[in-house]
Amino acid sequence: MPSEAALADREIARFVLRKNAESLTGHLERVHEGVTEKGVHETRVQSRRMRAAFDAFREYLLPGPFLQVYQDIRRLTRICGKPRETAVNCALLVELCRTAGLEDRFSRQLQRKLRKKLARQEKRLKKELRALDVQRLSSHLESVIPAIEPEFENLAADAGFPQASPRFLHSACDTFVDAAPLPEGSLKSWFAEASDEELHTLRIAAKKLRYSLEFLHPFQPGGLTPQIAKARALQDAGGQFHDWCVLTAWLERNEIHSPGKTAPLVAGALARKIQLREAIRPALLDLRQILLLGRNARRPAMLLARGRKAGYPGTRATSRSARIPR
Repeated sequence: MPSEAALADREIARFVLRKNAESLTGHLERVHEGVTEKGVHETRVQSRRMRAAFDAFREYLLPGPFLQVYQDIRRLTRICGKPRETAVNCALLVELCRTAGLEDRFSRQLQRKLRKKLARQEKRLKKELRALDVQRLSSHLESVIPAIEPEFENLAADAGFPQASPRFLHSACDTFVDAAPLPEGSLKSWFAEASDEELHTLRIAAKKLRYSLEFLHPFQPGGLTPQIAKARALQDAGGQFHDWCVLTAWLERNEIHSPGKTAPLVAGALARKIQLREAIRPALLDLRQILLLGRNARRPAMLLARGRKAGYPGTRATSRSARIPR
């Protein structure tokens, strides 16, 4: 017979999964009726949150077409993401040309090239979203996620949430540590040598941690608002850096076809990258300080804001490449 705490955890998982599924279905229905930039962005964000909820509470999912649903949602994220990346590239290129005083004929040609690409992607996006079978995806979500117990549904509606067990927070910390490619040793030296791809992986890990903390926020005494803010700060810093990485790579590809013409723009983008890269380290340090006490055995249900020289007390062993450096 499951314990009362185990039953509460199960219903918390069901509640989070179902609420995210309902939100995703609602966003899809709205963009199916009319595609807008805001609607597409919100749908993309909710599709990522749905996948994060699946990852966090996979043990509670009913047997069924889970993998197919997961892949369908991942495909939705990618469909919505392509125009966004191009739109950001275009906006950053305009900003770069203006601030660097490089608004010449060639730079305007590059901007037109991106705008044409964006128009093609938006046209394809509208077609794919309108062809999407929202009812089918909704039915598949229903088949994967078990129903919430009536008693718990009423309790949640009254904001009388139970407290989640510490293991959910432990798992969220472990997932971040396993995903972030941080070797042992000096954080300063690791950061100096980290590749763009490693910092991108770090940003994605921070985003997934933030989602997990947001899922658990209503079920923790006092909530997790400061901790969510620190995870988001790292995600945002990494996101701005990644946007300029993408633009720099695109400009370098154009340099191959137009030798010499793109060089001033590439130099400006690289300078911006270096500047934004420096904003990642303090955000990472702040989040690391939380994680170091996130597994404190005396207060296991809270992620604390102060650090400790030792690593996680009582955490499971992780690989050398996955440990937070001191």
